[in-house]
Amino acid sequence: MEDIGLLIGDGDRCRLIIAEGVRDTGAYRLLQFEEPGADFLLVSRKGAGAYDHNTGHGFVFPSDSVEVNWFEKAARAYVFKDGHYYVAQTSD
Repeated sequence: MEDIGLLIGDGDRCRLIIAEGVRDTGAYRLLQFEEPGADFLLVSRKGAGAYDHNTGHGFVFPSDSVEVNWFEKAARAYVFKDGHYYVAQTSD
């Protein structure tokens, strides 16, 4: 099962919805995150390197991850690790 990411724009706000496949059930768990108006989504592949401006440290994506991007401004990755999503500021 693949997870699904959807970015819905509503004026100057966006909602990121991730439909996360629940292993061996055929069901999806819906997760929602609010974002200021963003331009597009990217997929960052497992094993790719990145820098988190929030922590000041580099990291390697532990799984494929969704990145919300503001064209030529900033990007935030929603990274799934140890059963939870955390936000990494990958561009500022």
